Amino acid sequence: MSKTSKPARKGNMNLGYDENDPSTWPHDVRLFHELRSMPADMLVAIVHGDVKVDDVARKILADCGLDDQGKWVGPDKAAKIHKVTL
Repeated sequence: MSKTSKPARKGNMNLGYDENDPSTWPHDVRLFHELRSMPADMLVAIVHGDVKVDDVARKILADCGLDDQGKWVGPDKAAKIHKVTL
């Protein structure tokens, strides 16, 4: 995400988070900004169900050695937890 990106907002409303600090943004706002940079054909594949985002997320978490709570358990154990093959 570029440092100049800011969450979408309407008017002058209180968003409940610091729009200048991405670490305070809710997950849906952060994900929205991450997905904006994704190529349109990939977004279309997600919309049509051709790509299961949760399956991709499980593979990424396992590859990083993280369990379903984001705790380090190592890649082998994480792969078993997420039921994926690395």
